[in-house]
Amino acid sequence: MGTVSQDSNDIHLIRYAEILLILAEARFEQGKLTQTDIDNTINKLRDRVGMKKMVISELVAAGLDLKTEIRRERRVELALEGQRYYDIMRWKQGALLAEDVKGMKKSLVESFNQQYVATIATDAKGYFVVNTGRKFIDPKNYLWPIPITQVQRNPVLGQNPGW
Repeated sequence: MGTVSQDSNDIHLIRYAEILLILAEARFEQGKLTQTDIDNTINKLRDRVGMKKMVISELVAAGLDLKTEIRRERRVELALEGQRYYDIMRWKQGALLAEDVKGMKKSLVESFNQQYVATIATDAKGYFVVNTGRKFIDPKNYLWPIPITQVQRNPVLGQNPGW
């Protein structure tokens, strides 16, 4: 039986899929992303499930932003793996965390269950709003506070802005 700090099981901290996505994103940020890079990274992931290949020329022709599509690929591939928050922080898109949290469309709830959701707020498009009024303070929330024990050990360390 494993314990909190000692476990003999191998625990995967990074998947091959994540490495491929990191490579694609890095090549884009360097300004050196080619279709060959896409084929060797994102399209390898898409091939596993028989999904249509990503083709740069098709994205451009459709008016889609390549950076957005690479980030979307990462969001989908790494869903529920605990990476999204760190991606948002790294991409400096913290304002997304202040947006309302929305659920499904109210109109999709079966008629016999409508009585249970009648008082739940919806947005202009009919989606449930399940959490509202969240805040993200820039630049404070891009950094975590330095633990007080570390500040006590090193008084010249100071504290991150806003904390």
